[in-house]
Amino acid sequence: MYQKLIEDDKTVSAKIIKDTLLKYQTNTSSLVKAFEQHNTLLKERVGIDYSPSTYKRYETTLDHIKNFKKVIFLAIKKEWLDKYPFVNFIVKPEETKRVSLSQEELD
Repeated sequence: MYQKLIEDDKTVSAKIIKDTLLKYQTNTSSLVKAFEQHNTLLKERVGIDYSPSTYKRYETTLDHIKNFKKVIFLAIKKEWLDKYPFVNFIVKPEETKRVSLSQEELD
């Protein structure tokens, strides 16, 4: 990170480096927190409109996100990455058209 700031002709100070790192950590931590909240709410719905296997899949995904976050920060620390690679990444859900089965298809 220090090297990247120097290459970009930016002022370098401990505060700037700290603020930059904390910004990255805040963004990814909020993703983990959002997932944890989601999973808490989902767990309450198991047996109502979610199955135990769905809850388990989300818990597994949360574990993968936490591990991925560790790898990203290691790569930044080792200067394999100059910055957090997902700063401008936006996921847009795709709309799908659902088609209902006809009574004939059900019989």
